[in-house]
Amino acid sequence: MKLRTILMPIVCLFSVTNAVADVDKGFACYMEKNYQCAFKEFLESAEQGDAFAQSEVGSMYGSGKGVKQDYLNAVEWYQKSADQGSEEGQYSLGFAYEYGHGVKQDYVKAVEWYQKAADQGYLFAKQRVLTLNKFLNCSKSAKTELFGVKIKSVSTTLELVAKLIRSI
Repeated sequence: MKLRTILMPIVCLFSVTNAVADVDKGFACYMEKNYQCAFKEFLESAEQGDAFAQSEVGSMYGSGKGVKQDYLNAVEWYQKSADQGSEEGQYSLGFAYEYGHGVKQDYVKAVEWYQKAADQGYLFAKQRVLTLNKFLNCSKSAKTELFGVKIKSVSTTLELVAKLIRSI
């Protein structure tokens, strides 16, 4: 019994140190653009429960770096990370919901996840919360007007370009 009491903290310390080493090695591989090596290292830490590594594995699945692009797997890893309170995982899950990558597009859920990351000080999440809240609170007619103005501006620009080309 006493041996177990002595060995458990040592085993736990080794596991944490090993997970950190995998993340550090993963970063080194990523910086060298050796994405397969980075994925392997991040995955080892992610499987040990490292929330940051879980978010990185999700990002690599999302971008297709070092592994075949797979939004469903990306969301699975983002969720694991977010459930542990990782701001990176929460932000990435918000992004997935905003753009419908691996999940059904849902702006309300996107804002919820972005807000969790923003509450921890994640600046990009704060910006997304503000932008999406403005969009969600905008009336349907205002959205149509906004998009109508953009389309009108583009067509006017194209007309001017066409006139310029004809005059040459």
